[in-house]
Amino acid sequence: MPVPIKWRSAAPVTLDKLTSLLVESESDYLDWKKDWPRGFLDGKKDNPDWDKARATMLKDLVALANSESGRQGYLVYGVQDHKAWREVVGINQADGQTYKIDDADFQTWAANIFNPPPAFRYCQLKTIDGKTVGLFVVNPVSGYPHVVRQNMGGVLFEGQIWFRRGSKNTIALHDDLERIFKGSEPFRIPKGTEMQRKMQEFYNEQGYEITYKRPESKDYHIIQGWQPVYVPGTRREAWIMMSGFDVVMLVRPKQKKEE
Repeated sequence: MPVPIKWRSAAPVTLDKLTSLLVESESDYLDWKKDWPRGFLDGKKDNPDWDKARATMLKDLVALANSESGRQGYLVYGVQDHKAWREVVGINQADGQTYKIDDADFQTWAANIFNPPPAFRYCQLKTIDGKTVGLFVVNPVSGYPHVVRQNMGGVLFEGQIWFRRGSKNTIALHDDLERIFKGSEPFRIPKGTEMQRKMQEFYNEQGYEITYKRPESKDYHIIQGWQPVYVPGTRREAWIMMSGFDVVMLVRPKQKKEE
């Protein structure tokens, strides 16, 4: 069941989280990459390989953002997937130093290429043996799919919708689009049902507080730090059917009480 990430630090994940991911195979929310695409380290605007490399990276990123899993996605560079196990090899270096791009650069590229832009954070983690891993954490949002708005590098073309089916990135076709757009419809759950109870228990155990608000006030509460809950395995928000009206299920990390 997806839990919204709150971006409170430079690194949205820890080495412990990376370690827990390493036991998992590629899936509709996890993509392992041994290294950056060829040409990515050049960083030269007049080099066509650089645009192709950036487009390849952005394609993999947006495919996770458009995934139907409804879970947070992870695009990880510097890990070789041997199918049965994963090996941390580290991302390539330039001039003896770890090649580092600020998260803001990735955000700018994504905002220029996709409409609407995907929600993600990028960070670099250094393992205890000194290897550096580049990691994107992709947060699912209700405002999707994220559509390519302009051509880039001979990889991305205006109007494309890339999404992740299993462990494969592919372009959405008619049936895929039908499911994706249906995902914008809320999933209405009758009040007091077992499903509602289990979802409440899950978020309470994960350290989240829960509130229920009318749909017209949802955007206001999102600004206040609340996030809508997606029904597991879907991109559909959980709405609770009350007597005569519906409310949206929202969660946020429990606030620490001042002593």
